[in-house]
Amino acid sequence: MDRVDYTTGHRTSTGTLRHSYIVRGTGLWGGCLDIQGRLAEYGVCRFVRWDPGPPFWRFLFDTHLTHHQVLAVLGHAADRWQVKVE
Repeated sequence: MDRVDYTTGHRTSTGTLRHSYIVRGTGLWGGCLDIQGRLAEYGVCRFVRWDPGPPFWRFLFDTHLTHHQVLAVLGHAADRWQVKVE
């Protein structure tokens, strides 16, 4: 059964959200929103904040994907926004 993230209204893929990652990047809110949009169907993005201030941001991402799969979903956007997944 799909899960609905009530903060965004997006459905997440079938699977238990077993992994939690801190996703960090740059590019003001445009970069953050691009990355969240790519990840939304695979889990839940939450607690967005500056890291420590603009243009750097971070958020938590709960998902069923492995670290390698998260990077594969992000593709070239990971380089564009200098994303680190921890």
